Amino acid sequence: MRPEIVTTQIDDSLWVIGLQGEHDISTAHHLRREVDRLFETGTGVVVDLTGATFIDSSILGELIRAYLGATPDEKVAIVGPLGGAAARLFDVVDATRTCFPVFESLDAAVGWCSGEALLPAS
Repeated sequence: MRPEIVTTQIDDSLWVIGLQGEHDISTAHHLRREVDRLFETGTGVVVDLTGATFIDSSILGELIRAYLGATPDEKVAIVGPLGGAAARLFDVVDATRTCFPVFESLDAAVGWCSGEALLPAS
């Protein structure tokens, strides 16, 4: 599957960036550019990795950069279902406990960003 980044606006303060296919250093700059563009609007971002069949450390680095670069008004949440491509990498670096909030579903991530849900258990 060809790598694709699809951005969808949920509401005035939240966007979803969906990664489809294989993502590595060749697409990391596209993810960075999209996150930066959305942060310029002062909104939160959910990165949905459900459709990603592979991600590497360059994508992980961009996710960490986005999370650490968010202002207090901006939230960053990651959707990385158990058993998915992201889960394997996140397990290796213990990302779900040390880097950023990872949710198993888009609904849970959106709920957390909207203040309607708690952080996932690590």
